[in-house]
Amino acid sequence: MSFHLFLYFKNPVRYPIRLGLQTDVITAPQPSCLPLDEVTIGNEFQSAGYTTHIVGKWHLGHYCPQCLPNNRGFDTFRGYLTGAEDYYKKTFCIPLVPNQRPAACGFDFYDNENRMPKANGTYSTYQVLIYLFIHTIILKFADASREVIKSHEGSKTPFFLYLPFQSVHYPVMVPKNYSDLYPNEKNHTRKEYMGMVTAMDEAVGHIVDELKAAGAYENTVFFYATDNGGLVGAGGRNAPFRGQKATLWQGGLRVPAFISGPGVPSASNYKNMMHIVDVQMTLLDAIGHQRTGEKHVDGVSHWSAITAGDEKETMDLLRRKRERTYDEVESRIQKKLAVEKPRSEILDRILIFALD
Repeated sequence: MSFHLFLYFKNPVRYPIRLGLQTDVITAPQPSCLPLDEVTIGNEFQSAGYTTHIVGKWHLGHYCPQCLPNNRGFDTFRGYLTGAEDYYKKTFCIPLVPNQRPAACGFDFYDNENRMPKANGTYSTYQVLIYLFIHTIILKFADASREVIKSHEGSKTPFFLYLPFQSVHYPVMVPKNYSDLYPNEKNHTRKEYMGMVTAMDEAVGHIVDELKAAGAYENTVFFYATDNGGLVGAGGRNAPFRGQKATLWQGGLRVPAFISGPGVPSASNYKNMMHIVDVQMTLLDAIGHQRTGEKHVDGVSHWSAITAGDEKETMDLLRRKRERTYDEVESRIQKKLAVEKPRSEILDRILIFALD
């Protein structure tokens, strides 16, 4: 019952400027977080009568208790708060003064608001299933997700599970038995990266199996998407598209995505353009919930178009703004700079500069 979103786009890195965070992503020591008056997707699902859970990466700020997942619409949280960490040690390091002082490192893995030092290392004693098949944080997330599913077995209360895997974010790390599945790949980083994708795929498979065993699979809507385009230096590939993460070419913006579940057409391509900001409105529409947040959101729902197989274009304010801005920049280049350099070279430089 999967439905491929053929033109699904995300931002080249994140979307912080929309919320006044012009400093790019929230760094570990930064005293900032998602503004407290923002209503999260977790808040919305809670108001619709769902229990809500997040297993994996938070990265929306953690400098005060009010910023943490349990206070932002999620009943349970298991994972890490920063943007990246060691897959085994669960540590994240920040260089203090380049070439002068050693980096400051901290442990970052939590069960709700409680640190989980036992998660450090190869094995985890807090989840029985971790002993059965793999020794990486990837399936610690999968096992935590299984616990969420098992806790709802036989329950009439619906649940919303947000599962932002650490994979395949850097650092590139995976158990050897996964990278060994690709003996013909000569590039070591790429080989490790491919192993990471395979381990994550296996983890998703275990979660699906758990849903089927609980009798919940046929009544579950799945939405899957990658973050942004792959980082080539960290093993990613975005062919046939040009560019990578943090660029404005399609290799940085156009990413794989699919949706499946009740009412979703099987084995089809959805060719309307869809952006990450549309996900919340689409999922709320799927459960018949009227959004409670009063602040404006940029996203629109695609649910009726997806379920009906409708190819009528939805309103896409972000794209239209980008087109106008692009035309203005192009016109300015033609008038002032075209005589100095070929237009394509100047455009490339302006696009890259805009990211900084």
